[in-house]
This record gives sequence, structure tokens and C-alpha cells, in this order.
Amino acid sequence: MILGVLTDDMGDLLIENGEIATGDCTADMVERIVVASKGEIKTAPLSGCGIYSIVGGPANAYNSFKVRLIEDLKRNNISYKSINVDINGVKVELE
Repeated sequence: MILGVLTDDMGDLLIENGEIATGDCTADMVERIVVASKGEIKTAPLSGCGIYSIVGGPANAYNSFKVRLIEDLKRNNISYKSINVDINGVKVELE
């Protein structure tokens, strides 16, 4: 579990009772890793898999993306049960 600031479905800060909401932000972190490209996250320049770079690409691009994602999750100490990457999207089941 990663504790931090929570965001809403649009990626904006989540506000609850007039305050910035905090809690388990592991799912938010995984989403950022999937979407961001390497170098985009200033505090973690090695993180980021760049899902948009494989959209419309060859089928083997999904396999290399999955390998990069697994490496990135390990680097960030995020435990997962399974990862599925295909033409329909990315699904990461967290532990």
C-alpha cells in the first residue's frame, strides 16, 4: 500500500470535506506509470511505460510493454497478482 494524495477520475486532486483527500494511492500510481513515458515523472525519471507509444503498433509491442511495466512496478515496490496487456487495454490486479 502506498499512502499519498488521492485523485479523481480526471486526475485532479480529490477534495473531501474541504480538504485534500489522502489514503491508499497505489492504483493511482499504477495508472501514472502506465500512461507516463520515461522522464515525465520528475521525482522518478526512470518510471513510466508510455502506453500511448504502443497504440496501433505491432502485437509484440504489448509483450515489451508488459515487461517494462513489471520492471517499473518492482522498482516502485508495488505488488501485483496479475497483469494483462492486450488490444483492449491494461489490467493490473493488485495484491
